[in-house]
This record gives sequence, structure tokens and C-alpha cells, in this order.
Amino acid sequence: MKPASWLLSLMFLLLIFPSVAQECAYQKPKVHFYMPDENHFFWDNMSRFMQHAANSLGIDLTVKVIPKADRNRFTASIATEKYLLSGTKPDYLISYLWLGGEDRILQVADKLNVPLITLNSNLSDDIIKKTGFPRQKYKNWLAHIEPDDFIAGYQLSKSLLKQQRKVNSAAANIVIVSGSHDSSAHKMRSFGLNANIEQHPEHQILQYIYTDWSADDAEQKSIAVLKRFNDIDVIWAASDNLAYGINRAIKKATPERLTNIILGSIDWSPEVLPLIKKGEVTLSLGGHFLDGSWALVLLFDHFNGFDFIERSELVINTQLSVINKNNVERMQRLINPPEKVKYDFTYLSRCFNNNISDYQFDGRAFFNRSEH
Repeated sequence: MKPASWLLSLMFLLLIFPSVAQECAYQKPKVHFYMPDENHFFWDNMSRFMQHAANSLGIDLTVKVIPKADRNRFTASIATEKYLLSGTKPDYLISYLWLGGEDRILQVADKLNVPLITLNSNLSDDIIKKTGFPRQKYKNWLAHIEPDDFIAGYQLSKSLLKQQRKVNSAAANIVIVSGSHDSSAHKMRSFGLNANIEQHPEHQILQYIYTDWSADDAEQKSIAVLKRFNDIDVIWAASDNLAYGINRAIKKATPERLTNIILGSIDWSPEVLPLIKKGEVTLSLGGHFLDGSWALVLLFDHFNGFDFIERSELVINTQLSVINKNNVERMQRLINPPEKVKYDFTYLSRCFNNNISDYQFDGRAFFNRSEH
């Protein structure tokens, strides 16, 4: 065969089989995740699955926890800058955005020329007026990944009230246990909750409790509320960590009401799944602890020449899914597997798969695939 004919034949084959998976001759990016909390179900899960993703993709991942004194909108960015200047600068940074101080960490990234993806907090219209969208005002801000916390708060409220109606058709007496004022997750989940309650004015909110997101704080404050009200039907908790503390409070203060109060929360935490199995917690919404893993997939591709701007929005909303008594056994096995279990994240990467038309980041689909 003449060289020209051979070349034409090769081009013809490439046209016929455009979606053949390519081998990713990748470079390993150094990624630092500056985690806003430790010894917390949600963030522990996020960092654990990020390590699974890093191992699968070949990423040099370092997780650093922000000191407790700096976990606020004023000094978190200062602590981050000090940390980045104290050692070898990473190729990428993954960071939380503190409510009221969103632009500070973006300024640090531009100042030090470290590309970053932010996650978990919600970008409201007011925040976007201040920061712009990723890659606009701040050139190193590559993308933002956030759970749809408004829908989560709404869905949690709707599901709990639906469950309550199966037990008692009367209007429900509700206690709300939420997070801290400076948290966008608290703010948006509460907005969603209130939107659903406004559609059902027959229900009554007995008390609204703010916490520091810790189980201990939720426990102490819930004990007082349980002693004050003996007619609580539903407790809406903004996180599994809070639900865990509330469950302890019920066991201490009014154990006879353990399975009578309908309690639900958000996060898919391994510690709450046994409580769902026993009927002490009705449901948990979650899957968004995988957002850190999705960020690693995007950064891996970006580092290897596949800019995700071509296949994805730069503000990525992840939807939460339900774990209840019907699926808790299966999901518990998948979320908290033995350490030897390896999860495959390469199928999500464009570097490994040239047939990906867009990024499909779906927690339920990921675990469904991982089971087979």
C-alpha cells in the first residue's frame, strides 16, 4: 500500500470510530484541599472519597484542615494564604467559600496565581454581583460546585410532612434545627424549608434552633426543646451531624418518643445510616460529599489539556438523593465500604474517554455503577 493510501485509510477509520477510548498519557497534578472542618461526618466523607478519586486518577492530593480559630469569613483566607506560602505551591486548590467573605479566597488565588475550584457553598445573586461568575473577575477561579440546597431543604420538609401524614392526618408541630448564621447551606436549606411550609400554613413551627453545626450543640439545645414541648411531631435537621445530636437528646430526655418523632436530615453520613435502619431517623438526603471528587476529575482533565469549559457549566449544581429504610442496607455498604475497595473515577474523565459529550456527575449513578 502506498503511504498516501495508508494515510487515507487511517483517516477513514478515525471517522468511522470517533468514540474509541483513548489512552490517557497523563501528568499528575498536585492538588491541595483546604478543608473547613475535621471530625465532621460530611467533610470526613468528602476527603475520604477524594482520596479514592485521587488514587484512581493519579493525583497527588494533600488535605489540610483550616485551624478552628480561622473557620470564619474574616480569617479563613488569611490562613489559606499563609499555608500556600509555607510550602510548595500546588498546581490547584480546592476550597470552601465562607458566607460574606467569598471574594477573599478568590483574591488570594489570583494574588498567588493558584487556579482553584470552590465548592459546597451556594452562589446567590448577591454573591455573584460581588464576585462575578468563575473566570470573569477572578481569572484563577475555574469553577464552582454546589449542591442545590434550596431544593434539598424543600424536599426534606416535604418528605417529612408526607411521612407524618401517614401517621397522623392532623397538622404537624415542627421543630427546626439548623446551622450557623454565617453558613450559606443553612441559609438556602432554610429558604427551601420555608417555601414548603408557606404552601401548608396549617403546620406550626414550634421553635427554630441555630447551632454551630456540631452534634453536641444540637444535643444540648434539643434537650431543652424536648422538655419544653411534649407535642413535637417532626424535627427538620439541616445536617446528619445535627440529627445525630438530636437522636442522643431524644434518648436522654424523652426515650419513649424515639420512634414517634419524625426526624430527617441531610448529608448521607455513615453514622446516621444505622439510625435510619432502626427507624430512629426517617431519611437522609445526600450525595454531595462527592462534589470534592467531581472537582478532582475536572482539575485532572484541565491539567492534562482538556479544559472542562468546553463540556460543562462553570457553576455546577448537584442534586441530592434519598436514603430511607427501603435502600439503607445497600447504600450503607457502598458509602462505607472496607478500605480495600477501590472506586473507579476514570470513566468520568475526558482524558481517559474521548467519547464524553458532557460531565455526568450524579451520586446515585456513581454508586449504581460501582456496585457492578
